[in-house]
Amino acid sequence: MNLPVKYRPKKFEDVTGQRHVTRTLANALRSGRIAPVYLFAGPRGVGKTTTARILAMGLNCAEGPTPEPCGKCRACTEIMQGRSLTVVEMDAASQRGIDDIREIREKVHLLPPGGKHKVYIIDEAHMLTREAFNALLKTLEEPPERVTFVLATTEPHKIPETVQSRAQRFSFQPLSTEVITRRLLEVAGQENIPLEEEAARRLAEQAEGGMRDALSLLEQAAVFAGDRPLTVDVVEELLGLPPAHTFEEVLEALAQGSLEKVIPHLESALHSGTGLDRWVQGLTRAVNHLIQRIMQGEPLPENLKMLTDAHLLAWARMLLEFDVVYRHTRFPELLLEYTLMRMAYYPRLLPTDWIRPEGAPATVPSRRGSEGTARTRELFADLPADVVREQGEGSYLLLPRNREEYEQFQQLREELASRTGHTIQVAKPPEDDPLLQQLKETLDLEEVDT
Repeated sequence: MNLPVKYRPKKFEDVTGQRHVTRTLANALRSGRIAPVYLFAGPRGVGKTTTARILAMGLNCAEGPTPEPCGKCRACTEIMQGRSLTVVEMDAASQRGIDDIREIREKVHLLPPGGKHKVYIIDEAHMLTREAFNALLKTLEEPPERVTFVLATTEPHKIPETVQSRAQRFSFQPLSTEVITRRLLEVAGQENIPLEEEAARRLAEQAEGGMRDALSLLEQAAVFAGDRPLTVDVVEELLGLPPAHTFEEVLEALAQGSLEKVIPHLESALHSGTGLDRWVQGLTRAVNHLIQRIMQGEPLPENLKMLTDAHLLAWARMLLEFDVVYRHTRFPELLLEYTLMRMAYYPRLLPTDWIRPEGAPATVPSRRGSEGTARTRELFADLPADVVREQGEGSYLLLPRNREEYEQFQQLREELASRTGHTIQVAKPPEDDPLLQQLKETLDLEEVDT
């Protein structure tokens, strides 16, 4: 079936999500202002090489130069099939030496019979050696008439400045999950693949912004499903992904400080073949989704309303720190458990002077504004400011500093809960929580802030 090849764009208008690039190139073809060197930079699978081929088709089409190649003439057909002598594609990952560039310099002046414009497409251009780049410089600076170079790369910072200064640079953007989801549903409809929208979204998330990867995953999922509809369950089974609701339950447990409820989810994922990195990736997406909801003014799910902005921002930073360290540690499972401990104990580990300037109300500033703060100040007017955390609508956490305060807060909790109906939790005092005591002694609290 090979869906990425079958649905490879053949016109600029078919290239998804890169209008800022395709529009400029179309105008260049229309006006005849073709640059001698282009640098296409961006992540894998977003259309760099495909766009270069469409540019070559526009230059060599029987009706061209044109921004709308016919796709039917001999030149267009040969370019699409990869057998054109006018368009030379070179993989710099395997042809990266000075001898390969010397061959280009010797043949760059030769135009095949019937060819209008010679185009060199150098994929993974950053892989060329320094000597190869130096040998190519003169040709890029003064290429022969009717010759264009397109350098495609995923790592533009590795392209020498002397080369970049000679090229017109276009930055290809990773595609959004929504854009990829729509495209997958379109392709599934044309291929008669019974694909659910939520399953398409899960595939799009795993593609990480690349349309080519998304189409490859769709093809793999369709083969795996066989005669079954392509549902979320099928996609999760194929890719070894935990169910989407898993991370919501994990976040709820972390917000409650219930680390013992998190570990079974992690162990279940590892036993089913899900890698640590993929599991943390899913957890990070879940945290990011909640942050986006807050930024857009949307309410959090009912079971996660106790989470504050400070919670989510701190959790996001902890997960990003895990991602950086994970690649260099010999003990990834221990590192993840340590990160989950930090997340679960975050409210009790965060320095109160980071949250509350001296003399400020006895509460973490709430995203609901002054109403929640005033109510908290009224309810807990007799308590020290650093022992109260407002976790959500009508939900509070009290943090005793010793056994005496623990007993006092328990009595207060029963009294206020029966009188107001609020949810009030009392944490263990430090002497009764050896894990918390150990974490406080070993963690650098300056790294916990946001």
